[in-house]
Amino acid sequence: MRPAILKGEVAHRLLSHLRLLIDEEAPLWEVPARSTIVTTDSIAHDGPWDAEVCSWVLLRWHKAGLIGVYRLAPDAEATDELAAREAYLTVERFERWRPGEPETHLFATERGATAPDNVWLSVLGDD
Repeated sequence: MRPAILKGEVAHRLLSHLRLLIDEEAPLWEVPARSTIVTTDSIAHDGPWDAEVCSWVLLRWHKAGLIGVYRLAPDAEATDELAAREAYLTVERFERWRPGEPETHLFATERGATAPDNVWLSVLGDD
């Protein structure tokens, strides 16, 4: 069932936060962290976010083929894309999202990089 927080302005801010992190290929441990939004007029803060809710969204985007997960090699230059099942389990186990080795990062797949916003939203359902 869709988490109650995923309605209205809060949902918009959370989903925008997640999409930005995916575009930046951020590590998973940054997902629930507080974020700062700087505009020419103001500075605003969002979060911290519920990691379980973030995981719920990311799992649906992963199942829809919009995102993937990769692990940085110890030398921090090479990457290793996780197989679908391992990526799913990594995103599902939000309690393990913390800095350290090996560091796992989100990325938009080819499908995700070209999908319009309505596709990203539609996989979350309306319930």
